[in-house]
Amino acid sequence: MNSGIYAALSRESHARLRLDLEGLRVASDHTVTIIPRKVDEATKDKLILGCVTSSLSEARAALSYLVDTLQRRRLEEVASAADHLTKLPIAAAFKPDLGLHLMRLGGTYTTFHFSNVPIQKVGILVDGTVRWSGNIIFDDQEVYCATFDVPQCLVPELASRLGIEDAVFAPSPELKKHTLALPRTLRLECALGEIEASPGDAFVPLLVKSIAVQEADHSNSHT
Repeated sequence: MNSGIYAALSRESHARLRLDLEGLRVASDHTVTIIPRKVDEATKDKLILGCVTSSLSEARAALSYLVDTLQRRRLEEVASAADHLTKLPIAAAFKPDLGLHLMRLGGTYTTFHFSNVPIQKVGILVDGTVRWSGNIIFDDQEVYCATFDVPQCLVPELASRLGIEDAVFAPSPELKKHTLALPRTLRLECALGEIEASPGDAFVPLLVKSIAVQEADHSNSHT
C-alpha cells in the first residue's frame, strides 16, 4: 500500500522524476531533449484515493475495536462495583438506589426514558446542577429511589418548563434548596452518571439529557 502511494506521488514530487522519462530525442546538433512520461491523472488519483480509503478504514476499525474494548472493560468494572454496593445494608425507611441497580445490570451506556417523574423539592449544587430525588416503580414491581441531576446547561430549560425564573436556580457558594409552589411531573431522558459514595451511602445519579412537561397525575411514577 505504501509502495503504491509512493510510486504514484514520486512521478511529480520526487527527484526520481528526472529519470522517469518516456524517451529521448537527439537533434542533428547533438542536443538531447527529454520526453517526459505522461502521467495518467485519473489512474493516479484513483490509486491514491483507494490507498487512503483503505488506510482510513483500517484505522477506523482499529479505533472502534479499541473504544469497544475500553467500554466493555469499564462496563465490567462499574457493574462489579455497583453490584457490591447494592449488597450493602441500607438505612431503615430508605429505598434501594435505582442508578446503582441499572448500573449493576449493565446500563452504563444506555439511555433511559422516564415518565411521570415528580418534582417539588430541589437542591442547587455549587456547580449549578439542579438535583432532586423521588421514588420510581421499576419493572412495575419494586420501588427504588432515583436521584436526578440537571446539568447547568439545561437548567434554563428546566426553569422554562416549570414556569420559574432562571434566577431561582442560580448557583451559590453553598448548597441551596427550593420548593415549588405546586408539584409537577416531567418526562425525562437520562443517562447514568458516576458512582457517588460516602460512609453509609452510595448512589448513581441519573443525568438528565432532555426535559418535557407532563400532565400531573396522582399515580406513582413509572419508568
